[in-house]
Amino acid sequence: MITRCPHCDTWFRVQAGQLQAARGQVRCGECDHPFDALAELRDEPPPVSHAPAEDPAPLPARHAPSPAGILWILGALVLGLILVLQVLWWQRERLAATPNGWPWARALCRVLPCEARPPRRPDRIEVIGRSLTPDPAHPGTLRFHLEIANRARMPQPWPRIDLVLSDQRAAPLGGLRLSPKDYLTPDAPEWFAPGHSLEVRRRIADTRPPSRGFHIEFH
Repeated sequence: MITRCPHCDTWFRVQAGQLQAARGQVRCGECDHPFDALAELRDEPPPVSHAPAEDPAPLPARHAPSPAGILWILGALVLGLILVLQVLWWQRERLAATPNGWPWARALCRVLPCEARPPRRPDRIEVIGRSLTPDPAHPGTLRFHLEIANRARMPQPWPRIDLVLSDQRAAPLGGLRLSPKDYLTPDAPEWFAPGHSLEVRRRIADTRPPSRGFHIEFH
């Protein structure tokens, strides 16, 4: 039997075993072009001007993955995914402490039993406005007003606010401690978002003797 390379028109002698080994897929020994030898197969010899050349080289057979191989690949992918999730779970606090990692930490704790909390940065809370004045309608009391903003690059927990009253020598006389539940409304967001501000207004009792100054601390 003979076959022809359709690319360079070279003829080859072939054996049935060669064609079965590669399912008819061979590579031309003259131009190195792959072709289907079965499609060009002939029983009669070609013209004299196209005498058969050396046998073409069979192409390597392409084997489809076996079911066991597919299962092995899927198992390896699942184990790799589990390993990645374990590493992320152990590093969730570090992830939550960075602006780029915070969304990943939150997403991780939606599918795994963990809690992602952003870091507390009281040093990045800015006081925009504050005042402490006597309340004429309620003698012996003070009207406290405070406006703060989160200047961190990421959310953070709502701070605890300490209002410290002092005398004329700046010695502390007393004050007020406000946890988030004391000044937030029920519809307030879970975290203090970056760039957002908040106003706090309270009426508190003055000290005896009356205070002469105050300062604010965040925790």
